[in-house]
Amino acid sequence: MERRAFLRTVGVGLASSLGAKSYAGESAPRPIAAPHTGPWTWEAVRGEFALDPNLVHMTGFFLASHPRVVREALAEHRRAFDDNPVYYLEENVLRYETALRRAAADYFAAEPDDFAVTDSTTMGLGIVYGGLKLTERQEILTTTHDHIVTTLALQHRAERTTARISPANRC
Repeated sequence: MERRAFLRTVGVGLASSLGAKSYAGESAPRPIAAPHTGPWTWEAVRGEFALDPNLVHMTGFFLASHPRVVREALAEHRRAFDDNPVYYLEENVLRYETALRRAAADYFAAEPDDFAVTDSTTMGLGIVYGGLKLTERQEILTTTHDHIVTTLALQHRAERTTARISPANRC
């Protein structure tokens, strides 16, 4: 599966699944709009985002605007969650996490159980780096491209294990 197909499957799959069943067994009152089907020109791509067209937006690595289909899915999730948070969460969390892990497994030619769902990059990196079993004879090699969370989590791990962190300028 190509990267674009994977992202489309996850985004549209999660969004369209809202139309099948909402929280507490009720039908979703508003269907999610179909994804773009015409030719993908730069204007069509930009049209999917609600960004100010008079600005150059360069925060994609840190903060990013969502395309229309994702905004609509988030709005529907928010509405359903606001209506009845306990039932909505209990009725949907397993279904959505299962669909997400299945899409990731298909993309990477792996198994769904090979993937864990976390709330954030920070949580995921903390879990991975917090589980490293290092000794004082070992060295953690980093790069100048590491996310700040990686740098901080590895510093914390090094302090707890007495491992050394190599300067980022080596890479």
